[in-house]
Parts: sequence; C-alpha cells; structure tokens
Amino acid sequence: MNIGFVSTRLAGTDGVTLETLKWARICRDLGHSAFFCAGQLDPEISPAFLLPEAHFTHPEVVASIRNASGSIPARGKQPTNSMRCGDALRPASPRS
Repeated sequence: MNIGFVSTRLAGTDGVTLETLKWARICRDLGHSAFFCAGQLDPEISPAFLLPEAHFTHPEVVASIRNASGSIPARGKQPTNSMRCGDALRPASPRS
C-alpha cells in the first residue's frame, strides 16, 4: 500500500516531524511504501514533494486559520488552499 504523510512542515526535531517519521518507518517495516508532502521539508526526508503553499506561514494558510476561527465564506465562492494544493500534487512526481 502507498501511504502519504501530509503536513505544513516536516523539518527539525518537533513532535509532528518525529512522530511522522516514526509512523513512516513502521509502515515501511510492514511492507508499505511511504512518501511525504509538506510546505517545508528536511532534505533527508524522502521520497517527498515540497509544496510551499502548504506551509503554515503561507498567506493563504494563515487566512484559512483565521477563517476557521471566524466567519467562513459561503461554500463554492472561492477554492480553498487545500483544493489548490491537491491539484498541485496530481501531476507532480515525488523527489527521490
């Protein structure tokens, strides 16, 4: 099975990064493939796809966070950042 780990940031020694790498190792030990996608990636994390628009400091992500705690535009009015990120992933090939 191919398993993808998606995050705003997979870099450094923060808890999210360490837990993600731990679970990827477990999945691989069980015979699965694992890949990563994030707005920031450590160079040694592989295979991976760097998607700067997914980083938590990207203006559209910041706006999405603000919208989550306040009023949200009517559904269908404008594509969300996550929709555009998903579109960006489809034609891309992972970094080896």
